[in-house]
Amino acid sequence: MAVFDVSKFLLEEEVFSSSATKSPEKQRQALLKFLVIIAIAISLESLVFVFDAGSKDITTLIYPTFLLIAAILLVVGLGVYQKLTRDEVT
Repeated sequence: MAVFDVSKFLLEEEVFSSSATKSPEKQRQALLKFLVIIAIAISLESLVFVFDAGSKDITTLIYPTFLLIAAILLVVGLGVYQKLTRDEVT
């Protein structure tokens, strides 16, 4: 499902819309949308691996845990990126 969502996004952004007429704000929104899709896919995949490893062999639980930590760091990084790149309205 995540692969389908990413391919749909890339098709919409790269094929159907003209990238020459995109403003920096539109490009920023496209980047954020793409990274959110990736973060969701990583989170879901790590949760599936956690439940799978927990039911089979508890010693292999460390690998999905690192994947889940990477997904969390990606979301935190996206938040920092949005905070640093937003337009200040005073």
